[in-house]
Amino acid sequence: PLLLSGLTGAPTRRTTTGGGTPARRLAAVPESERAVAARELVLSHVAAVLGHSSSGAVDPDRGFRELGFDSLAAVELRNRLTQATGLRLPTTLVFDHPEPAAVARLLLSEAAAAASAGRGGARPASGNGNGNGIGIPSGNRTGQGTFSALIHHAHATQSLLEALPLLTEASRFRPAFTSSELPDGAGHVVKLASGEGLPKLVCVPSFMPGSGPHQFMRFADRFEGKRDVYACSLPGLRGTDEAPGTWRAAIDVLVASIRRAVGDDPFVLVGYSIGGVLAHSIAARFEAEGVRPEGVVMLDTPTPTDEKEILGVFSLVMAEILDRGQGATVIDDAGWLAMGSYVRLLAERRPDSIDAPSLLIRAGRPLGESDDVSDWPAWNVCDGQVEIAADHFSLIETESALTAEATERWLTADSPSDTD
Repeated sequence: PLLLSGLTGAPTRRTTTGGGTPARRLAAVPESERAVAARELVLSHVAAVLGHSSSGAVDPDRGFRELGFDSLAAVELRNRLTQATGLRLPTTLVFDHPEPAAVARLLLSEAAAAASAGRGGARPASGNGNGNGIGIPSGNRTGQGTFSALIHHAHATQSLLEALPLLTEASRFRPAFTSSELPDGAGHVVKLASGEGLPKLVCVPSFMPGSGPHQFMRFADRFEGKRDVYACSLPGLRGTDEAPGTWRAAIDVLVASIRRAVGDDPFVLVGYSIGGVLAHSIAARFEAEGVRPEGVVMLDTPTPTDEKEILGVFSLVMAEILDRGQGATVIDDAGWLAMGSYVRLLAERRPDSIDAPSLLIRAGRPLGESDDVSDWPAWNVCDGQVEIAADHFSLIETESALTAEATERWLTADSPSDTD
């Protein structure tokens, strides 16, 4: 339709829509037609992500999971809509707004707010400020802000390790909260799968840029109909949310959110990559409060005890993220600085031990250019270990079924801590 001209793109995967301020154009559509325009915009991009030739193939009131979305589709839709509207949308978009119709309503409200603020597409969804969330001009729609540009340059010159201190120091100037002023814990845990079995699983993502609940969608699919699977959204990683000012504050928010989600039911924490360190700290906090998790599973978690090694891990994973392609995820200044906050706070982590049984699932294939999987400094604090035929990324992506099966075997073993 003419009123959507410049807002919708051709129904092909990973295309961009350029030019102008489409959020303003959407807000300028006559009010009687605006809802239809927003819905058609969303449906056209949903159809493109799913490979449909027409938006008519998409039911706007059907859940994204039912429509066939996985983690890659969730990220791609968010990126396409960010590019099409200029709005900064959260990585948790399809969880916060689980049907196309709900996403369309969000775009309507955010486009109207952006237009009235006179910033066109620069206003981030669910927050205030510029597109990078820190008061720095947001640059273009591929996430190229001031810090993002510097990180890309450091990557090109093979100096990511030297660039990390820039992010950690700059992160000190982000708005932050402490344990005495915790934000509402609602919205930091989403449900990915349902089942009657116990214990429930609560997944904790990494704090690398682009991380979030969507990373566990394929993993959670293996438990659908068996047991509930939840995933955490780390405080400070969504748009302009305030960052935790201390490691304890981050753990406090997650503990409160998990308790609200699982109630009194038994649960196991599953932490991916450096998220395993967060899961360990969460378990320690629960035990200190008299609640012992049924277990902790760490997915290729690196050791947090050696600063030189952990910085090397971060630079290696950052390089892999940047190498994996520009279309995979949009990383802006806020994303890089959020990571910087958590890297800096990692030094505050207390080396508490936990009583809950634990399992380390190791990647059996090396990451990057290394030929030796032993180059990865795994955190060897778990009761048992298993190794699967995957690298650090594929064990939660293309080989997530193997990871889920290893987790399920451990959960159902007579003595999980004996796993090796």
